[in-house]
Amino acid sequence: MKFGVFDHVDRGTSSLAELYESRLKLAEIYDRSGFYAYHIAEHHATPLGMASSPSVFLAAVAQRTTRLRLGPLVYILSLSHPLRILEEICMLDQMSNGRLEVGVGRGVSPYEVGYFGVDPERSSKIYTEAYQIILQGLQSREVNFEGEVFQLKNVPVAMECVQKPHPRSGTDCPIPTRFRGPRKTISISSAMDRPRRYARSPIAIGRNGSRLSDRAAAPCRYWGWAVIWSSARRPRRRSRSGSAPSAFGTET
Repeated sequence: MKFGVFDHVDRGTSSLAELYESRLKLAEIYDRSGFYAYHIAEHHATPLGMASSPSVFLAAVAQRTTRLRLGPLVYILSLSHPLRILEEICMLDQMSNGRLEVGVGRGVSPYEVGYFGVDPERSSKIYTEAYQIILQGLQSREVNFEGEVFQLKNVPVAMECVQKPHPRSGTDCPIPTRFRGPRKTISISSAMDRPRRYARSPIAIGRNGSRLSDRAAAPCRYWGWAVIWSSARRPRRRSRSGSAPSAFGTET
């Protein structure tokens, strides 16, 4: 079993400069303490996440650590051009000497993507095409793509990653929610090869110490991955599964 940290980099009462510095110092502690990986969320227009540009923050983390793996969880592909994300992935993998892990998604909040003028109903198509472009660019020296959203012809790829054929990757869990339909997500997930799997299982601790949780959440999320894996018809192999529980405490 390996332990990692998933951080929203949420805002507290300190200044932004103090927030960033405290998180970087924590990353140094994770590195020295033997944690496996440090992942951060991408959020916009909300105090829930102050790392709205994951690459900028992770570049600093890469310079303050030596062995800790790091990465976005996730890059919101519906908000950035895939060629830019492709180049940032290459830069971060080089700057971290091959420690980057890449998570991608289409955006969990319709409000956040809406602030950028992106139609939430169209974000799935943008995500699908952007993901294909990024994977193509990570494995070739030229990108050619003809889609509904993106049209790219003979685009040279001048950068490359340390890790071959590309950094480890993962996507947000494709489980039915009001904003993330399973069929749209499974169609692209089944076609891509991703060794890392994530699930979230929120846990709340009440005043009496009782555990309050959605017992169906974790099994449903793992079931979703099983559907994708079986539908891809890939040979069986070892695959990492991750759980990101959240604990909340109150005064007793």
